[in-house]
Amino acid sequence: MIIQNSPQGDLLNRIGQAFLRVDTRWIFVGALLFVGMFWLVVKYKKQRDMSRDDAMSLGLTVLQLYSAPVLFSMLVLTQPPAVDLVSNVQRQGAGLLAFIFLVAGVFIQIKKLWTTSG
Repeated sequence: MIIQNSPQGDLLNRIGQAFLRVDTRWIFVGALLFVGMFWLVVKYKKQRDMSRDDAMSLGLTVLQLYSAPVLFSMLVLTQPPAVDLVSNVQRQGAGLLAFIFLVAGVFIQIKKLWTTSG
């Protein structure tokens, strides 16, 4: 299917490309700020140290906060998909993470159906 409008003039396309061109160092700084904020909330609001489960769920959340916008910008906002703006490692990491979430979600649903049927 050929799109008649110029992809360069499309607002959503420009937003997606701008997001994909953000320097990875800024994303790392944002992730560090997010981790620091989470640590402060656990330390001072909950009055306890971070547990291993807290750290694991925080790591998963940071990966989700990174991979979901990359996939959304690359595959939905840009027309045609701006695969060339994303490095190979980013594409593979985001795709692997999406696949892991898919498999985990299906496994949880199957386990739930298996254990509740009687």
